[in-house]
Amino acid sequence: MRVIALILLLTGSSILVFSLGYIERPGFRPFSLGSASPTPGSASNSTYPSKTSVNVLATQTPDPRLTERQRQWPIEREKLVKATYPLINEFSLDVDGDRRPDKLFYRIQPWEDDFEGQVKITAAAKRVIWDHEFYMGKNDLAKFLVEVLDYSNVTQWVKNFFNSKAPYAFEFEKARIKASEIDEVQINHAAEIHKTTAKKLRDEILSQPKNHVISYRAEWREDLMLAVYVPSLKQFICYSRGY
Repeated sequence: MRVIALILLLTGSSILVFSLGYIERPGFRPFSLGSASPTPGSASNSTYPSKTSVNVLATQTPDPRLTERQRQWPIEREKLVKATYPLINEFSLDVDGDRRPDKLFYRIQPWEDDFEGQVKITAAAKRVIWDHEFYMGKNDLAKFLVEVLDYSNVTQWVKNFFNSKAPYAFEFEKARIKASEIDEVQINHAAEIHKTTAKKLRDEILSQPKNHVISYRAEWREDLMLAVYVPSLKQFICYSRGY
């Protein structure tokens, strides 16, 4: 799917074909919770699941800027990802609910011909409560920047990652998670990692008056990561992933 879409793009196919280039990635396994992901070397056999998604750009009238960026894809791709790496953004925010600011960290750095991303959260007590390292294909990163339009390059994207008013930025909210929002694959894998049961994790999540939830885009634009803080574990776990 990925190779075919790119070939069609380079031969001058339509905008619709371009925006459908990454609708689905088969063969993904559950997100590895409570620890950093495997190194980018295992990207072809990733431990992250992905749900089929629909790219909203395919149903909207194309912005002239988007049309031009797509037309100039080979040039735009290099320009958008050109930067002095690693790119790092750090931010302070209480996300675990202890009324003390936690340290939020986001980084993008090269890995061979592609990139590696990382989102890490360290509690005020110096305990790591979330650590997610993930592979980012060069074309995925460039395609994200091409389509979003709000960012002129990857440096600007990283700079705004924790800006709550910026498009596709990291988000934190206190919200009540519904049972229907908890993905069975994710919660079962979380239970396995933390040597507990899916029922206990689900019951704890649903018993909270308000859940502390973080969300952000990981490997590509449609890859929306959703994680919730579980007090008994004193860390976040992924409860859903997909567009």
